[in-house]
Amino acid sequence: MRKNNFILLILLIVTAISGTKSYADTSRDMVLRSAIPPTVSITKTSSTENQTANSKTGVHSGLMSVFTLQTNGGDDDFDFILTASAPSSGGPVSAFGNGGRYIIFTHSTAEVTGSAIDNAKSGYDNNKNVIAYPFSISTTNPVTSSYKMSYSTYGECYKILLNGETDTSVTVSVDGTPISATYSMADQSGSYQATVTLTAFGK
Repeated sequence: MRKNNFILLILLIVTAISGTKSYADTSRDMVLRSAIPPTVSITKTSSTENQTANSKTGVHSGLMSVFTLQTNGGDDDFDFILTASAPSSGGPVSAFGNGGRYIIFTHSTAEVTGSAIDNAKSGYDNNKNVIAYPFSISTTNPVTSSYKMSYSTYGECYKILLNGETDTSVTVSVDGTPISATYSMADQSGSYQATVTLTAFGK
């Protein structure tokens, strides 16, 4: 009797063990993605924007501005464009002359004619209330700049290429000695101005 009970117990245990189900380990992945659009920051980090010119010669101590540019994008994402404008009787005009080597300053309130502007841009006289000064732009390798007489919808400008750089500066300078023949004591006293703008246009 004991033998039968013992055998029965063993059979029950075996049955119970063999009846247990076994599961393989499983896992699922969840991939999270976040899109960061191209962005850009342009700040003016230093500048000399105001000078008083010698009334007899038009000479001053020079002007300059440094623009700091930071971006997570590049030339495929933005057009980096530097423009210059000056007021005139017919409204703002491009201030670049002589292939971007000159910048004109016009009287802020007196009459400034189109012919006077054209003459000053070419370095000629007969340009009352308009004065031209040498202009330059400098960048650090690999960043480059090139003057465009008419580029896309931006008109007369400098086009700046970052060429892979993401943190750089662009320096614009105005020499203090006016272009010969563009300054005379016939120019009215007062404030003369030009505005230089660096803009990043999204593509």
